[in-house]
Formats: sequence, C-alpha cells, structure tokens
Amino acid sequence: DEVLPFSVSKDEAIERFMQWVAKKRFVPKGFFARDQVRQMEGVYYPHFVTECLLDGRYDGEGLRSTVMDQGQYIVTTTEHYAVTRRAKIRFADVMRPALQSADRKLSDGIHPFPLNELKPFSGAYLSGFLAERRDLTESQATEDVESELDGYVKPLLSQTVHYTTHTGTASASLLDKQSRYVLLPTWVLTYRKSGEKEPYFYAMNGRTGEVCGKLPINKGKLRLYGLMLAGVCFAVYCVAAYFLF
Repeated sequence: DEVLPFSVSKDEAIERFMQWVAKKRFVPKGFFARDQVRQMEGVYYPHFVTECLLDGRYDGEGLRSTVMDQGQYIVTTTEHYAVTRRAKIRFADVMRPALQSADRKLSDGIHPFPLNELKPFSGAYLSGFLAERRDLTESQATEDVESELDGYVKPLLSQTVHYTTHTGTASASLLDKQSRYVLLPTWVLTYRKSGEKEPYFYAMNGRTGEVCGKLPINKGKLRLYGLMLAGVCFAVYCVAAYFLF
C-alpha cells in the first residue's frame, strides 16, 4: 500500500556505522574493515502497520485511609470505593514484520520509523535497492497485536485513579482493526571476519540512521578494564578506611 523511501545514502550509512562502532569501547581494534562494510545493501522490508480500536473497561476497588489522633486513641478510617472506568481507545502505527524469518530483535532495535512520511507505493522508489516479498498474511503477522494492546488497557484507564491504594482488573474487546502493507527502508550488513565461526548481522534504519546488531568483544581488554576498575575501587576503600577508622 505504501513505501517509506530511503533518505540515508549508502556513503552516509557507512560513515554512521563506522562512527557507531568507534564509540564501542571493547570492540577489537581493526575488526571492521571499511571495504567490507561497503558491502552493506539497501533492502525494503515488508511490514504491516495496524490501527486498532478497543473497548476497554477497568473494574476494581479503591481504598482511601485517614488517620486521626484523638488523644487517647488513634483512629484510622478506611473508605472503600467501587471503581469502574470504560473508554474507547485507539492505537495507531502498531508494526509487525511480514516475514517469518525476520529477526525481531534487529527489526525492533531500529524503530521507530517516521510513518507519517509514508508515500503511496510506486515501483520507482525500489530502483537501486532490494525488496523482500512478504511470506505472512495480514492475519498471521498481526495475530498477537490484540493481546499486546490488551496489556495497555489497565495502565491507561487506572493511571489517574487517585486513592491511597487500588486494585482491579481490565478487559477489552476489539471493535475495529485495519492494517496497511508497507515497505520500510533498511541498510543491512552481514559481516564475516577471518577466524570467526559465525557472521555478525547488523541493521540500520534507512531514514534515521539508528543501528542495531551484536558486536564482538575484546575479552582481554574487558578483563584489563575490570582489573583496573577493581584496583581503583580498592584504593579508594583503603584511603577511606584509613581516614575514617
């Protein structure tokens, strides 16, 4: 139905990725070679963007307590209130990948996308990029959306219930659900390093430049840092103990 065009160019994506890696203290020096990073590809990944209307209800009990000192006695008064709240709640832009093989950690890690900038689909936007074809139906991809949104009903309807304490339960029924099939821009990189058994996978938001992926760790450098930190803490403890005791 719609597509979100790339706004981060490949050269910019490479620079942002290298800057992101440079900020990570324990990545082995020289692990990432710019020439290999240049192999990243721009891919449009299919998603369903869903809007739901729920009829939510919250039922519970609120307690309001007051304490009064009456000289010989301290009187505690507790008032019990029945609490009922009901509202129609609309949730917009609930996203789900339309691929069975999608890595949700990578996919969710580069959210959010500026969905207000979606354009009506045109094949011209795909020129020079790859595009994955969905292998999930709308019902398959969005089957867990309702259960997720149900969990938001209680905090939404009870956040302004002002009693000393309150308890209750929430329920919701789905009134309407509409999904759009959209393509979202992602720069992807599968990085293989000589001597490493498994490749490393990275994703970058093609609009915001947000990066997600698992980085290698220089364990020797991490241990050295830990020992140095432990040494500093021990020294501070010794100095403090000398002056205080």
